[in-house]
Amino acid sequence: MANPNNSNHLAEYDDTNLAALPGYDYGNDDSGEIISLCRIFTDKFENRWLSRCADLNTYGNYEIFYQDKNEPPYFRNRSKLYYNFFENSNTTSDAGFYGIWTWSATRRDTDETKDFLVVNYTPEIDAIEVKIMEDSFSLDELIRLLKKGVDFNLNSGKVMFAIKSGSQYTGILCKAKDLDINNGVAVFSKNYTIAPVYRFGGNDILNLHNGFLFYRKPFAGIPIDLYPVRGPREIVKDIIFDSLSWNACKARGLTHDQHKSLKNFIGTIPDSDVTEKIVSELHCSPTEAQNYLDEFLDNAVSYIDGSSIEDDVLGSVISANDKLWEKGKNSIREELVKENEDLIAEYNSLNDDLGTIKNEIKASKSTLEKAKADNEQFDQSRANRTQGAADVE
Repeated sequence: MANPNNSNHLAEYDDTNLAALPGYDYGNDDSGEIISLCRIFTDKFENRWLSRCADLNTYGNYEIFYQDKNEPPYFRNRSKLYYNFFENSNTTSDAGFYGIWTWSATRRDTDETKDFLVVNYTPEIDAIEVKIMEDSFSLDELIRLLKKGVDFNLNSGKVMFAIKSGSQYTGILCKAKDLDINNGVAVFSKNYTIAPVYRFGGNDILNLHNGFLFYRKPFAGIPIDLYPVRGPREIVKDIIFDSLSWNACKARGLTHDQHKSLKNFIGTIPDSDVTEKIVSELHCSPTEAQNYLDEFLDNAVSYIDGSSIEDDVLGSVISANDKLWEKGKNSIREELVKENEDLIAEYNSLNDDLGTIKNEIKASKSTLEKAKADNEQFDQSRANRTQGAADVE
């Protein structure tokens, strides 16, 4: 990967979006709106509410909200807000979900001691949960664990998986779509190829009353590094197979028969599209992207595992030219020999035993033929003697 960590590439992973803070300018809030980190909960009647956990202050940090028990629970002293959620967002609205809501409270016309609330969910800002991985002591180990799967359920739109080193933390940021979570086990999704890396201190972590940890700022900002979660060859393979899928070929006007045809199949690889995607995913130059593509095509057989594409298409790819075909046959032959060494040894042993048995049978037949000849000679001799005795009489 070419210079993945220069400032331009790092800036591409900046999640800062000040425009998502409605009417809010750090240090200058004239809107009367409050931006709060809230948790969805349900009451005994199954009505949804928002529990106000922390507020964004004028310095751009979340602060734990403490309700003044000596004041009425209205206006800025509210500990819970009316539930409001943007149902078309990519996050869940289940109880236990943490998100960001912007709200304001004004006096009611009918009773100035009570408030009128305007509450809006802010999908452009995700609460960043912090998950400290106690069993990981290096970034490499953290990545390895997340590739295999860790016990985790996401409770917000983003999570910072972090390890501690001294007084500092190193973390990688994941959005909800970057993780596949099943039965409480989270692994990287297939499309998560580059992990943005951050370093922060203990003061950057917000510890809620219930023990949940969150990043104190609304945005993680520009990462200090980029970590390739998957190797370039694996990424290139997926990009090319996506480009060679039947749907992709059909979109370029090929019939199904043409899609099966080895020459047309290989010939329809859209070099420019593929190299552009490689440049985007690997943050490399077009020349390096073309080299990755050429390397893949030169070593296509070693990348094909029998499940990436359909069998008929697989045959087309391998048969694209004589060189690949011969390479494929040799690879298969070597693999079969390697996988069946014990069977081959047993076969050779049986073959040796069969040869010995054949030789024994051959020797036995020879002995039998000799015995048969001797017996015939004996019978002839006896017949001659009998005839001679008759002539004498």
